[in-house]
Amino acid sequence: DKECLNRFGISAPFLLQVHDELIFELDRLVVKEFARWCVGIMKESVHLLVPLEVEAKVGDRWGSMGKLECKTD
Repeated sequence: DKECLNRFGISAPFLLQVHDELIFELDRLVVKEFARWCVGIMKESVHLLVPLEVEAKVGDRWGSMGKLECKTD
């Protein structure tokens, strides 16, 4: 929610949702912390019999993003 996002000092980082992808525009200084937080929220959003796989990617353009390691455990 917006209150949680404000802790990163960003007023509206959410840009776009395309199917199962959420796209945010962030300052490079908070990318890893934000990704760790967001991946944790997404993994816990629903409880299934199999683990829910969530990954974060980072890049200057949507088509050139690379995987970002962000351990939540």
